Amino acid sequence: MSRYFFDFVSKHGCKYDYSGRVCPTLENAYRLAELIALDYAMDAEDAWTGSTVNVRSPEGRQLFSITVQPSGLAVA
Repeated sequence: MSRYFFDFVSKHGCKYDYSGRVCPTLENAYRLAELIALDYAMDAEDAWTGSTVNVRSPEGRQLFSITVQPSGLAVA
């Protein structure tokens, strides 16, 4: 198992994950990043669309990034 860090980056700045989360595999970390991005996508005004969840290794190397997609819930 490895510790991964899930930073949230938006046009307003970055929320760094200083504690990280332990995941059994890199695939599990990817799925968790997708879930975090989906949670931000559920904002009714799509305020976080285009933001990213960046996943880092304990050494600080970025492993991958998931973009927050529009939810389709925004009021027209």
